[in-house]
Amino acid sequence: MTLVDGSFNASEHHIQNCNQADTCLVDHLPPLMTLGLPNTEVKSIKVSVGGLTYTLPSSRMFDPGLSWKFGGLERFTGYCVNRFNCAFRARFAEAGGAYSAEWIIKDGVATRTVLSASNDISALFSENPIPPHEGGRALAESKLP
Repeated sequence: MTLVDGSFNASEHHIQNCNQADTCLVDHLPPLMTLGLPNTEVKSIKVSVGGLTYTLPSSRMFDPGLSWKFGGLERFTGYCVNRFNCAFRARFAEAGGAYSAEWIIKDGVATRTVLSASNDISALFSENPIPPHEGGRALAESKLP
């Protein structure tokens, strides 16, 4: 798995309501875990499986706090039934909280199924780091310090 983050570039997004409230709208939605405009964003997430590389959707993933100083990517886990069908979960922490994401790759097509700052989802992903599966094997399970 390779995750690339970078500076938030407002010119690449539709920005609204920044003068009216603490929370700006970015691409018509409030960003998770961020007041005002984000500082950073996830630019890309790629996973390689059996010689294939998939780009996982990373839109709306702002201020992920990837540096260890701010919490970082706490966990990225997943499994594959074969090289065309996989599932992954990630939990990002930052100084003010956490958000979680889940992706599936079905028949070679990657889709994000969850992006949430909900404490319930965060707790569920902490207790169940690998997405539910039948017949697959865990490719990687590591809780980062």
